[in-house]
Amino acid sequence: MKIIAAIFMLMDHIGMLFYPTQPLWRALGRLAMPLFAYGVASGFWHTSSLKNYIKRMTVFAIISQLPFLWMFQVAYGRAFGLNIGFTFLIALGCLWLLKSAEQQSEIVKIGNYIMVGLLLILAEGLACDYGMYGVAVVILFYEYSFKKENQLVAYILFGLLTLIDSLIYNSPLQIYAVLSIVFIILLKNKRLSSLRYFFYLFYPLHMFVLVLIKLLFF
Repeated sequence: MKIIAAIFMLMDHIGMLFYPTQPLWRALGRLAMPLFAYGVASGFWHTSSLKNYIKRMTVFAIISQLPFLWMFQVAYGRAFGLNIGFTFLIALGCLWLLKSAEQQSEIVKIGNYIMVGLLLILAEGLACDYGMYGVAVVILFYEYSFKKENQLVAYILFGLLTLIDSLIYNSPLQIYAVLSIVFIILLKNKRLSSLRYFFYLFYPLHMFVLVLIKLLFF
C-alpha cells in the first residue's frame, strides 16, 4: 500500500510542477493521502511503542519541511503551510487522546474529546497539508477500519467526509480520493516490515529531486 500511495503522490507532484494544466495528474494524486492516512492509523493500532512512533514522525516532519516549502515555492511562487508529517503528528496526538479516554471517567473523556477538537482546529490554523480533513481521515480509519463489522461504515463515512471537504473548499478533484478505498480493501492485509521507513525517506527525497529537475531542465 505504501508503494502504491507513493506512486500516486509522485504523480500528484509531477503534475504540480510539470503539468499544471493537466488535471488528471492531480486527480490521481488525491488517492495518496488516504492510503498514507490508513497506514498511520494502522501503525498506531499495531505499534509496540507509541513514543518511538511519535519520535520518528516528528523527525520526519521536520526534515521534510524545507523540501515541501521549496516545492511549493517553485510550483506556485510562494511557500506556505506545514507538510503532511505535521498533519499525521497531530493525528497521532488525537488517537492517543481517544484511546486514553476509553478507560477514563466521563468528565475526563469529555476533556479529551475537547482537546481532539482543538487539535483538529490547530491542524487547520497551522495550514497543515490537508488540514482538519487529513487528521479526521486518520481518526476515522482508526476508529472503524480494524473491526470487520465496522469497515463498511468506515468507507461510507470516508466518502461523505471527502465529499464535504471537496464542497467546502470548492475542490472537485478531491472527490477522486474515494477511489483509494479500492486499494485499501485489496491491500489492507499486506504488511511488509522491510518498508517500515520507506515513506519517511521517499517523501522528502522525491520532492527535492523533482524540484532539482524542474530548475535544471525546465
